[in-house]
This record gives sequence, C-alpha cells and structure tokens, in this order.
Amino acid sequence: MKIIRSYKPSKLKQRGVPIFLVDFSWLLCNSYYAYRSNPKYTIKDRYVGDIIGFVERITYLMSSYPDSVFVFCMDGSNLVRSEIYPEYKDGRKRPDDLWGNYKEIMEIVAGLDKTLFAYDNQWEADDVMYTLIQEYKHFLAPLYLYTSDQDVDPYLTDNTQTGIVKFTKIKNGSIVPITRTDRAGKYNYDLQYTTKIKILCGDSHNNVKGFPYFRKKKAQEIVKCVEAANMSLLQVMNGMFPTNMPANLIKICESQIRKHGRENCKEMIELNQQVIPPHKIPGLNLIQLQGSFDPFNELLSMLNIR
Repeated sequence: MKIIRSYKPSKLKQRGVPIFLVDFSWLLCNSYYAYRSNPKYTIKDRYVGDIIGFVERITYLMSSYPDSVFVFCMDGSNLVRSEIYPEYKDGRKRPDDLWGNYKEIMEIVAGLDKTLFAYDNQWEADDVMYTLIQEYKHFLAPLYLYTSDQDVDPYLTDNTQTGIVKFTKIKNGSIVPITRTDRAGKYNYDLQYTTKIKILCGDSHNNVKGFPYFRKKKAQEIVKCVEAANMSLLQVMNGMFPTNMPANLIKICESQIRKHGRENCKEMIELNQQVIPPHKIPGLNLIQLQGSFDPFNELLSMLNIR
C-alpha cells in the first residue's frame, strides 16, 4: 500500500457530511469472534471469518450512509504507554491467528470509496479517536463512533442529528445509537469524571492497577470534592484534603495512604495520570491509501470457502 494523499482533519469539516470514526482493531476482533461458532475456512484451511465479518459490516454501513466519510482509526506499534508501563495490556489472551488477516483487511478497506486512515505509531486508536473528536465536536453534522471503547463515553451527546453518537450495532439499515444518557444510566456515575475515576480505581481491561478498596461510586465522590476545591488527586494522596470532603471519604483516603505508604500512593497516581487519559496527538493527519490489488477480485479468490 502507498499513501496517495494526506489531509489535515479540518478539511473534512468543509464537506459538511456525516463522519464515521471506526475503531479498526475493535471491529477486526469483533468480526473474528462473530464467526467462531460457525467458522469459515478456505480450501487451504485459512480462517477468513474476520474478513467476511469486517467487509460485510463496513459495506453494509457504507450502503446505508452513502453520503458519509469513513475514517479508520488505527493502533500504533511502538506505544508510549508501553514504554512508561511495560505491563500495559499484559494478560490479554488472544488467539494466535487473530491478526492473521490484518494486512488483507487493510488492503480491502483502502480500495473502498470514501475511506481514510488516521494513525500515529506511538499512540492507540483511542487516542486517534479522541484527537478527532476534539477536532469535530462543534461540527454541525453527526459524528458517529463505531467502537465499544468506554474512553469515548465522556464526549457523547444526546443529539443524534448533529451530535456525537457511539454505536456497536446496525439494524435495518440504521445504526443503533448509544447516547450520553444511555452510558450514564448504565454506569451510574457522571461521565465527566470517567478518567479520574479510572486513575483511582485502575483499568483492569488494560492491566492498570488502582487502589483496591476504591469503588467507582466513592471514587466519584472524592473526585467531585477535589475538583470543587480546585485541587488534584496527587495532593489528596499526599494527605492534603479539601475542606468540603466528608469525614468518611477522608477516612477511606487515609486508610489507603497507611496501607500502601504515601510515596507509593503518589507514584500510582502519577503513573495512572500518564497511562490512562486519552492523549491528543499533535499534527495528526488523515491519509488516503492505495491498495496493491483490486480488493473485490482478490476477496473473491481469497474467500474460496470449503
């Protein structure tokens, strides 16, 4: 594949059409597992359920929303987070062949109309998506996020016409929208505190440790007190408590400081502040790729199912 063009993200705003941000790795994983109960193999015993699932979903989505632009948000391979915290994402169990068709799927997507890619080798798809959300959040056309990632939830709106909407399913030619109210109701906490709650509680999905006795509801109460007093979580773990913090919350914090030690608590907060929040990538561009083969002819020969 080769780069045909590179765009600044602001260029898309000039078109005034709906934009879909697609989490490439998530959709690939989701497509891979969708066919595991009824696996699809070629006559050469190559598993291609992920290719079928990915192409089916994207082409169906494109046919349902023909006047839209699709930006595929990619994961980098030399992540800053892994350098800061080598155990980042350790323990995830993945099949050996999960990424076996990654290149072929990229080639197919590159051959479709109205597809762009966004990528930075040091950052993840979450960061790419967050950067583009910041670019398009005041855009007067819908911004659709095709992902299950919770890190985008704080930026969702309830306006499905010109706002930011997440989805994981398509039904009868339309997305099934997940709005801000939907997510807030599910998790029972204010979405604006999502990142700081994770800094205290950790992020088990990515193997980031938190304080074991902090529950999300109590963590939210602590965060609200800290923000209202214009203080930081680091100050709290240094034993400085807001005057508005109730005695029971102070007691919880003090017990953590005694259990883990003040310096260890501060180190954990500092580490989690670097690893957990989404990062805005400076100079991120959108790129248009040209595949090295005709995607559909190659797909037909590749999917010679036995």
